[in-house]
Amino acid sequence: MRILFVASEGLPFSKTGGLADVVEALPKALVVQGHEVAVVLPRYRGTKATAVVMPSLTIPMGGTRLRFPAIADGTTLNGVRYYFVDDPEYFDRDGLYGGSSGDYPDNPERYTEFCRTAAVHEGGAGARGHSAECISCGRA
Repeated sequence: MRILFVASEGLPFSKTGGLADVVEALPKALVVQGHEVAVVLPRYRGTKATAVVMPSLTIPMGGTRLRFPAIADGTTLNGVRYYFVDDPEYFDRDGLYGGSSGDYPDNPERYTEFCRTAAVHEGGAGARGHSAECISCGRA
């Protein structure tokens, strides 16, 4: 089975709590059982990527513009393929979800865009022959 995890954090790239531990352990365990597993994470500050898989795209929609950030190819670790939503405006920050003064006020917007972009990525990945049969989403 092809499985795609979409999460706001995951080891070894980012961590604030238990979600990151699960996003590291569960995909690895599924690979051992013979599944093809990929993980999509935000590209936070300091996260390395190797190439752009899908360039950013902005399309007019009604009286506004809908923006989809680029998808960056990360790496394969323990048989798990990692991709990153690469939007520096939203994810190149000191903290994952907030700073010393609390949560970032645009968190709902940031993670809505992240999920929307992951869904668009899955559509593009499907066109390349890697359509997930199961998608698991998690956020803090």
